[in-house]
Amino acid sequence: MKNAILKRVSIRICSCLFLLLAASVNANAQIWYPLGADDSLGQSGMATAQTYNNNIAIDTDGTPYMFYSDAHYHDSGSVKKWNGIQWVAAGTLGNTPLGGTESAFAVLGGNTYTCSIINTQSPGIYGAVMKYDGSSLTMLGSLNSIPTGNTFDMEIDGSGTPYVTTDSNTAIQSRSVMKWDGSNWGFVGTQNIIGPYVRALEMAVTNSGNVYVAFVNMHDSASVFMYNGSNWASVGSADFAVTGSGGSGIQHISIALDNNDNPYVAFPDATNSSTTDIWKFNGSNWLQVGNTIPMDLAGNHFTANLHHTIVVDKSSNTPYVLCQNSNTASGGGAFVYKYDGTNWNIVGNGRVSTNSGGFPSLAVNKAGIPFVGYAGVNSTGYNDGFVKEYNVTAAVRNVSAVLQNIDLFPNPNTGNFTLSGSIGTNVNTGDAKLEIMNGMGQLIYSDKIVVSQNQINTSIQLDGSLANGTYFLRIKLNDETRTVCISVMR
Repeated sequence: MKNAILKRVSIRICSCLFLLLAASVNANAQIWYPLGADDSLGQSGMATAQTYNNNIAIDTDGTPYMFYSDAHYHDSGSVKKWNGIQWVAAGTLGNTPLGGTESAFAVLGGNTYTCSIINTQSPGIYGAVMKYDGSSLTMLGSLNSIPTGNTFDMEIDGSGTPYVTTDSNTAIQSRSVMKWDGSNWGFVGTQNIIGPYVRALEMAVTNSGNVYVAFVNMHDSASVFMYNGSNWASVGSADFAVTGSGGSGIQHISIALDNNDNPYVAFPDATNSSTTDIWKFNGSNWLQVGNTIPMDLAGNHFTANLHHTIVVDKSSNTPYVLCQNSNTASGGGAFVYKYDGTNWNIVGNGRVSTNSGGFPSLAVNKAGIPFVGYAGVNSTGYNDGFVKEYNVTAAVRNVSAVLQNIDLFPNPNTGNFTLSGSIGTNVNTGDAKLEIMNGMGQLIYSDKIVVSQNQINTSIQLDGSLANGTYFLRIKLNDETRTVCISVMR
């Protein structure tokens, strides 16, 4: 494919979720690209009303899932998955019990696990874990089997066994870990092992079921404990990093494991103007990873009581960190950083979200592509759920040999564009079928494309009344199919 052509193209390979490139960039261009609706265009996202507690997860087959609290269903949770063209419901929307506020989410082999705090008059405040196996939704245990308070986390191991953290003694804010054994929830090791007066907590679980818990304790310091199947023990030195003083309001700490099960933690450091600190345990000691992440592109320090999340790409053991700044007036929002072995570098040219990017979450697939789910402003002014992925031209995979050299330009466009290029040597003449769908998967345009001497060169003019937004163009030729995204902007 020639660079002169590449500079005009902005195409998305929806079938395998890879972006070819954005307009006016070269073959190594990178961009945050909307997976479905685009909040920068004022489109509607996941729901018809406000969403929050957005949690994105990637299944083992690479399918992105999004769980969110849905105001349309009285703050109960909904789950959607990306089918290559659009977000579709994974089970019944609003499928968590009424009253769910805080949430955690995981997916494995098409089975989704959701955990929400349920605040009821009776039996009280509890965590409820729901499993959806593709056909039926089941509550794991009874409504009052997981006592909790205001904070919790949930993870699953490689066998699909869920674990949750719980406020097992709310009077002194100590924490425990519970595990589902197939019939009941039971404590992992000693109860009330973490605490007292835990301010923030997050968990990571290995494929074999070893549990790591990172937390901010009563001394405003970060610590990590591990359960090895028999006992709980501190990982390295306890209180290895000071995050603040005098109850400074640190509300988030994040932990992730690399491919060797070495833990990384990230947290906002209130002692250093709310920079973001990242640490790794090397088997003997905790070491800081690179320099602190000091501020966003506008020079704003990241907000200490907002989300800071670390995820490790296990294919390369590369850590990514998501930071949030609520000061959108001067360039705040959700930002992603990647560690190159020496420094932390921002991923992309700026913030992922169009506005503050409320309740952001981060996931990385097996190909090393990061995804961010967040709440952005939709067409009706609500904070709706949106997802973006970051991609590079060189990452294109699984494109059919026959159709891989078809170019679409310009893109974005006004509804008028050209398809041009070679289709390979095994097809000389004939007709290819062209279909264009909207975000709901509805067919809005179809036609035949003439193939002459292995070449396609045709101009398309869509209806002038077509609304601005992202559409999906599909080309079919013999047994080959290629789907790309086009952006209409008038």
